[in-house]
Amino acid sequence: MIRYCESWDTKREKLPYEIDGVVVKVNSIGIQNELGFTSKSPRWAIAYKYPARQETTVVNDIIVQVGRTGTLTPVAVLEPVQVGGVTVSRSTLHNMDEIERLGLYIGDTVLIERAGEVIPHVLKVCEGREEPQAVPHAEGVPGMREQDSQGGGGSGVSLRECGMSREAQGIFAAFCRAARHGY
Repeated sequence: MIRYCESWDTKREKLPYEIDGVVVKVNSIGIQNELGFTSKSPRWAIAYKYPARQETTVVNDIIVQVGRTGTLTPVAVLEPVQVGGVTVSRSTLHNMDEIERLGLYIGDTVLIERAGEVIPHVLKVCEGREEPQAVPHAEGVPGMREQDSQGGGGSGVSLRECGMSREAQGIFAAFCRAARHGY
């Protein structure tokens, strides 16, 4: 069974569609009934997941993105690279604490993967620049007061928490409603 699962790891490159693993099932209905179910899944079937594909690329820039609810999130703008059949050019960095944990600077070469074969994620810095460029904070966001631009607590900064002006909040809310069809 293990050899069968591992053989499909090499064959999956040739498939016209993406797979991230195989499911192994017991064929006999009698044995399936004997094995039964847990509250969430059958005991007679198991999923074998392959490791996520990883590639290296260069961080061209780090920008601050304002989410629909007002959360500020740093985003790495990457040199486009193919990862599992998809071109990846951006990756969320979650918060400033993650940037510090990685020791990430603009111009660094990083190892990325698509977490769960879907969302691009920076795993680590492979090669740093000799002269690292500073990582931007939120001062480039319209309406942001400078003393509030450092972020807080590692979980992103809400517009209400960081003191964005009422006018900027109103403009941003109108933009989100229009861009997201009223959501």
